[in-house]
Amino acid sequence: MTRIQSKINPRNSQIVGFCNLALATLSVFALSAPASAKVVVNVTRKQSNLYKVDAQNFWIKTKYCYQYGYGEEVALDRSDMVFLDSGTKCGVDEILKEVDLQSGNYSIKVSHEDSDLYSTLEGVLLRTESCFEYGYSEDAILRVESYGTVSLVFLDKGKKCNVSEVLSR
Repeated sequence: MTRIQSKINPRNSQIVGFCNLALATLSVFALSAPASAKVVVNVTRKQSNLYKVDAQNFWIKTKYCYQYGYGEEVALDRSDMVFLDSGTKCGVDEILKEVDLQSGNYSIKVSHEDSDLYSTLEGVLLRTESCFEYGYSEDAILRVESYGTVSLVFLDKGKKCNVSEVLSR
């Protein structure tokens, strides 16, 4: 039996250091700039309240944003995102960064946040594909295969879901 390692851990300085460095590019602007400063980026809606910044490894989680778009220009600051063509304004909940994990099995606890979106206690969001498991602080295994496939296995229910993105807060 393979030893399960808990590599997604806030006390693990390697993961935390990587996540902090990765977020620095976009977050330095969002966190250190005045609230009124904006950057223009192109975004594509991937699911409810989740937009991918095109040609970047960043994602924007919004609050009650119903604007559909593919490659839409938005003016972004740390609290709002304004679609330039329509003028629609959406509140920004958080800016996320894609994370690449080493292959292995990660013991985690996950909670259902939204449709196809799960969070861990360590501040990681998992975007899944057609996963309909609900729960709070469920024991699970995050399986990362050497060829890049990532899956989420719910231990109590025996359900397995495909993970399309691993995102860090």
